[in-house]
Amino acid sequence: MGLINSNSNPLCFLGPLGIAGLDDSVDGAYMEKIGTGADGDFLLGANGPATFTTIKNVVFPCAIADGLSGSLSSQVTGTLKKFRLLNNTYCGKDDGQGSARGFGYETAGSPQAGILDAARNNIVFCATNVACYLVHKGPTGTDVAGTYQNVDYNWKWNVATGPYLNVGTAYSPNPPGAHDSTGDPQFVQQRHFLDWGKMLKPSIVTWTDIVAEFAKMNDDTGFDSRFTILNAYTWLRDGYRPRNAAVMNAGDTGGRVGAMDAQGLPSSLVMGPGKIVGSSVIR
Repeated sequence: MGLINSNSNPLCFLGPLGIAGLDDSVDGAYMEKIGTGADGDFLLGANGPATFTTIKNVVFPCAIADGLSGSLSSQVTGTLKKFRLLNNTYCGKDDGQGSARGFGYETAGSPQAGILDAARNNIVFCATNVACYLVHKGPTGTDVAGTYQNVDYNWKWNVATGPYLNVGTAYSPNPPGAHDSTGDPQFVQQRHFLDWGKMLKPSIVTWTDIVAEFAKMNDDTGFDSRFTILNAYTWLRDGYRPRNAAVMNAGDTGGRVGAMDAQGLPSSLVMGPGKIVGSSVIR
């Protein structure tokens, strides 16, 4: 879980670097921008020996203040590593400053072809109908043929422009998104860290008030056991469970798009990562 609070290109994680010859992954995170800065990255790619880094099952909502998030992964090229975005629920509002959104990169020249190996089964959305991206390079560098591979089977909502920047030969296949879906995923609620604190204690006004509650766990008395990272993580992510059951079979293999199973989905209908079996009607 990461909360970004900065006015100047905040980062949550650097890496992972991985092990030579092996893949690595970041699986199941919750990220939120709670500061006023427009730019920022969940994961800043770095040189490392791993072959692939997969970012999956991550929820990154639109900020309360300005509807922005940050990139899921922004790469400083020069690395031979490649990246995959799979089954994320991501707010991709364009900040109008050329910042990376979803997957992006920054370089003085050009990235390697295929630096994005796949972007599939993601939900990309915005709080209002604006320019919204899942693939958007940073302010420097020039796409080459095949920079972005296997970009398809994503779900978009409130995307006025996007979700892919520079559509053309930079994508393989071209055009991307031939099997994308469009529609309201009907999230339970677009929740935020401050909402969680206020729900538990109405006197809370700012996110720093929540941090103060966390700090009480070190005191002899006065700690409210509801104020834990795990409780926050679970409640926040559960808000991004869709109520539109169509998300559960819109993916590339007939499985789920997005990071979360649909609300109220009977466990008997799930086999593996979002695979629906049986013939019941989910309402």
